[in-house]
Amino acid sequence: ARTSTVHVRMKVPPQGQLVTGYAAGPDGAVIDISGSFEDADPDVTAIVDIQGQPVVIRLSYLGPLPN
Repeated sequence: ARTSTVHVRMKVPPQGQLVTGYAAGPDGAVIDISGSFEDADPDVTAIVDIQGQPVVIRLSYLGPLPN
């Protein structure tokens, strides 16, 4: 089986707030999310936990997937 590994860096601006209620504060925040998907399709949906709240991430590859 082929495995695709992704790394997503979500930047929240100063005083920004996610729909989950997470507040970034005066300095903002950076949330690093890494994951692996077996036999990944060009469109992948995953649910990640950010401070106890589910956040849906949808990844769409713009080019062919690497072999």
